[in-house]
Amino acid sequence: MNTHIYTPRLKDNGERLRLILNDADWAVANRYRGTLRVRGVVTDQNTGKRYRIKGATCGLQCRCDATAEEV
Repeated sequence: MNTHIYTPRLKDNGERLRLILNDADWAVANRYRGTLRVRGVVTDQNTGKRYRIKGATCGLQCRCDATAEEV
């Protein structure tokens, strides 16, 4: 099993997360990469915490990163 690093921002405060994902969660996170259609729930392999991820729109400070909130 490969592990992948995924770095969305927390929805509440904009803090950058560093999630370690397995292959299945990596596929969820990259299904519609770069669009607003990114949606799913992934699990950080280090902590076991689950996060709901969503695509984000560009703003004035161009935060096009996906957002995450703990489930």
